[in-house]
Amino acid sequence: MNSSLVGLIKALSDEVREAASIYKFSSELESDKQVTVYEQEIPDTVLDDERDDEEKGSYYPLVLVALQSVGDDLEAADPAPSVAINGLTIGTYSEDKDAWIDLMNLTETIRKHVLTKNIIANGFRLVSNADINFIERQPHPYHFSYMTLKYTVPQPTPPLIEWS
Repeated sequence: MNSSLVGLIKALSDEVREAASIYKFSSELESDKQVTVYEQEIPDTVLDDERDDEEKGSYYPLVLVALQSVGDDLEAADPAPSVAINGLTIGTYSEDKDAWIDLMNLTETIRKHVLTKNIIANGFRLVSNADINFIERQPHPYHFSYMTLKYTVPQPTPPLIEWS
């Protein structure tokens, strides 16, 4: 059985996969590429420094869905739900001069999808707008964006006290 946090990462990854599956890259060089979604970490084989850029580029486009932090407000009058902050690192690779357009369009496709599915897996509720950042000087031919999403996660229920 998955913990709430693992369940959130898996559910959010599924939503990102669904959104990415409908996106078609405009770059002629990348038009047949499918987005790979990784949960919590990117395998070492993708990050291996021994590979040349073209071989590394074959692992792109990608999205890394990772839990960043979880916060609780136990001092609230009514216990507020825990909030999990999740980061989506979105990466593309292309020698095409307009490859940055695909990064922005893919990021926007994912953003729109998650905003329309504000409750996922019957319990995780999106509690804020997506916050998106694009790297100012992209390391061409790699292009990256970062999206932050905040979801509620269930609070633990204290055990009932049995009175005798």
